[in-house]
Amino acid sequence: MDLGVNDVQLLTDGEIAELNEAADRGQQRSDELRARLAEQLRALLSRLTRLERGVLTARFGLDGRAPERPADVAERLGMSVGRVRRLERRALAKLARSARSPVAEPTSEEEETSDHGREAEPERI
Repeated sequence: MDLGVNDVQLLTDGEIAELNEAADRGQQRSDELRARLAEQLRALLSRLTRLERGVLTARFGLDGRAPERPADVAERLGMSVGRVRRLERRALAKLARSARSPVAEPTSEEEETSDHGREAEPERI
């Protein structure tokens, strides 16, 4: 069925105002949820070492920048791609454990050791 111009009912000013208010409430709710998610992410990331946080931030663009490839992160930090991948895996595993047990304390910076108990390379993030 084709509708003509006379068949279309225009919204009243009151209805338009209602729609705008609903959109504003929706945006406000969206902003609140985004802020809660950011807060939860910061809390989870605080359980990682600075180096682990830096690797995940670079790899996944958590700081608003474009995500970087492992090779790019490795080059910037002066370490091997394999080390970046190990740090990423270890950090993601810690986050998964932390998400399951939210009472865990933040990780101390004393855990800045690499895999196999070697001293960690200095942070360059």
